[in-house]
Amino acid sequence: MRDTVRAPSSSGATEGAAQWHPHAHGRGSVSIFDPIRAAIDTAEKASQAATDALLAANAALTAENASLRAQIQAQRPTGTRFGVDLSNLTGDKPLTEKQKVTAHRAAGLRLTNVRVFAGSSVPSWSDERVQALDPARGDSILVSTLSRDKAGLATWLRNTPDAWRGHVRLSHGHEREADILKSANPTAALADWLAGCQEKADLLDAASSYGYSSDDFVKIMLWYSQVIDPKTKGSQERFHGGQDFGMWGMDCYHNAAWLNVGDRYSTTQELFDPVITFAKHAGRPVCVPEWGSTLAKTDTGGTRRAQAITDGGTYLKAAGVVFANWWCGTGSLDPTQPKGYRDFHLDGTPALAAYVAL
Repeated sequence: MRDTVRAPSSSGATEGAAQWHPHAHGRGSVSIFDPIRAAIDTAEKASQAATDALLAANAALTAENASLRAQIQAQRPTGTRFGVDLSNLTGDKPLTEKQKVTAHRAAGLRLTNVRVFAGSSVPSWSDERVQALDPARGDSILVSTLSRDKAGLATWLRNTPDAWRGHVRLSHGHEREADILKSANPTAALADWLAGCQEKADLLDAASSYGYSSDDFVKIMLWYSQVIDPKTKGSQERFHGGQDFGMWGMDCYHNAAWLNVGDRYSTTQELFDPVITFAKHAGRPVCVPEWGSTLAKTDTGGTRRAQAITDGGTYLKAAGVVFANWWCGTGSLDPTQPKGYRDFHLDGTPALAAYVAL
């Protein structure tokens, strides 16, 4: 029966009337909270719809990033890439970065994984060397910086020009063994360096929508420090530090004492096995960001160095090394430096044809 409200009696009481209650739900009754509940239900449904839309958008973005990364990886050539680095020394001729690039192209040398040194600063896309290179022609760069400015580095990554996406690698400095292990507190210095490596790997992963990942990070050791120097040799495990990301690299130069006194070039095993063996142990891809040699004592014509290059390239290919770069292909001797100091250059010797042929 429908609840009714009777007229009050003369005494002001309501006799026989159904008592009203805010939560009453008799047939046909309306609670004052029903509109509130309806509004809450509507808001909850709208919130869930927004959440579903956000999740769908995030999934689409993740899929798009994965697709972009796959496309970039697919565009990278397979097999060992042999590029060349450009000297930073001002006595080198040609002097301008554009002239260096032009001279190396004219010699038939590939400008892949070219080193760009930013010191302790955030790199800049207006850097003269970066401006001189052209990713549309297959050029790529390996940027070395000790900067810990995470906000600045993140901005630099986000500002990557479209043309450079997929053509950039990053390292937290290079050849740091001597500076770190000969410091006043090597344990703390090494921990700080490893923290810098982790920061950069995280920044690269965070910039996935710009074509990056921690796979683009490179740790770079120095052959002399790892093989010859008694205070730093055999320290690759310490510099790996259990960090399972990026590429493992080593700058490999023929030992000056063996060249100038022993009159011999390092064998391929002597020069490259330390980095190849450790990278395999660590389960990381391997590279040789710098590779170079002056002429051995009696190798005045350079034929033995050319053969060492041919043998080295064959060895690196067989070992599955991702890339290797010779330190400077063209230039001129610097009279202010000790004799032979600048003889890494390939031009004018049989080594140029040997290297181009790799």
